[in-house]
Amino acid sequence: MSTRQKLIIVFMVVSVLALTAIVSYAQEENSYEEFKEVEFFSSIVVRIKGDSAKDLGLSENKIRPYILDQLKEIFSPRLKNPYSLRMIVESTSLADRKRFGNLTFMIWIMGSGDSMFYYVEAKAGNQLHNFWERKVLKEGLREEIPEEIKKLIREFIRELANDFFTAKNIE
Repeated sequence: MSTRQKLIIVFMVVSVLALTAIVSYAQEENSYEEFKEVEFFSSIVVRIKGDSAKDLGLSENKIRPYILDQLKEIFSPRLKNPYSLRMIVESTSLADRKRFGNLTFMIWIMGSGDSMFYYVEAKAGNQLHNFWERKVLKEGLREEIPEEIKKLIREFIRELANDFFTAKNIE
């Protein structure tokens, strides 16, 4: 991938991030209040994009268990069972949809050289909509990217826990 192509990709992603940040900033004030109703996370979704992801050993089946471990470690002991799988069907009540949280991670690897860009996004909310979000675009060395992504996942889950427990007034 040429330098010009990398710059175009970075410009496009940064433009989207900037526009999203402007829109989300306007909604941010008291946006985590809905965590008060979330009792636990019932859905953990991982999406991985980019042809190089597989070569780096990144797959949903490998990242999802890591996310679950981090969620349990970081949320405990303040939340006894932070994750409990619940199926949401058409008849699921509105109250239950507010009680059941969701967490989605999207990881996108761009490029195929020794140095590549990677994007990590985390969204959380209830089963009605997402109201918490973190995202970052970075460049890193191919062999370091998997560990750097794990560090970001852990950092995002820590921030999620802080906002979650702050909304619930739990120290």
